[in-house]
Amino acid sequence: AAVAAGGSPNHALVEEYDGTSWSEVNNLPAANFGGHGAGTLTAGLGFGGYTTATVAETLAYDGTNWTDVGNLNVARRLGNANFGTASLAYVSGGITPVGNRQTTTAVYDGSAWAASAASLGTGRQHNGGMGAGGSSTTSGLACGGNIAPNNSTTETEEFNLSTSTFTNSTWASGGNLGTARGYIAMAGTQTAAIGAG
Repeated sequence: AAVAAGGSPNHALVEEYDGTSWSEVNNLPAANFGGHGAGTLTAGLGFGGYTTATVAETLAYDGTNWTDVGNLNVARRLGNANFGTASLAYVSGGITPVGNRQTTTAVYDGSAWAASAASLGTGRQHNGGMGAGGSSTTSGLACGGNIAPNNSTTETEEFNLSTSTFTNSTWASGGNLGTARGYIAMAGTQTAAIGAG
């Protein structure tokens, strides 16, 4: 089960996938391009993106309807190093409204976003990203991306949150991609991933 929401050039369309086919369901409240997501088909989040400007809005999705549940601490779009659940989600990278590539990570606790101590080593946009196991809240990847206009990187960074000690979560270097690229599509888990395009 999966959901795809928004897209270029600024769509409000939402479609759900049942393992065989896609079907159109209730649209987003506003057209959105370059947004982020986390969670599951019946308990998901959509956050950030670009409507008529870069936005900080966070929407909860229950499998039928979208509900506004607050704002990101920093508006951003095109990050894609996002993962987690509707009650514990992360987003890293992306572009702010003034065009700065972010290294910062924000964490959502089910009611509000806050800055995380974990930062990417390199600010980037259009990177591939995912959690380990779909809706993981303890580990993820940020792969490739644009570090400057027309300048992609092969760099991969891994996110790990210790669940047995009281230490901050961190991003650390992982194995680099074979080819520098942006807009990369990702699937799999942190230790068994595929990047395409």
